[in-house]
Amino acid sequence: MSNIFTVFAGVGPVDMSELSTPVYFESAVPEDIARDLNAVLDTLVAADEDLFDLSLTGSGDGHKFLAVLTSRDVAQGTGVPSKVFTYMAADATELAVQYAAALAAFRALYPSTFLATKGHTVVGASQGLRKMGIVVMQESVG
Repeated sequence: MSNIFTVFAGVGPVDMSELSTPVYFESAVPEDIARDLNAVLDTLVAADEDLFDLSLTGSGDGHKFLAVLTSRDVAQGTGVPSKVFTYMAADATELAVQYAAALAAFRALYPSTFLATKGHTVVGASQGLRKMGIVVMQESVG
């Protein structure tokens, strides 16, 4: 399993009461995971929450992957919108190509927002035949 822990400036340990119940997503299709994660991410700012942690792991036969999202309570109006994009490939060379294609597609959808990378990880499925990458992008502020 690989984590994208989103760092909060000046924030020490977080009280578990500030964290949401984790939300789980499982699919062999990276675009399905991105769609479902983005649907939840789209609701966080209005609920005065922000992305706290995102984990990704290979999840069994059929090349499935499991993503786990945890959000954190924040002061009203201080949440920063986030989106994710995903990509998949069989090896390191293809991962680079697929990452570039996925980033270009993401930039086409959001040409002037979500410009800051908040985190990035790649994991393999249980049989090691496919690897999936996930990138968290944060809306640019200021």
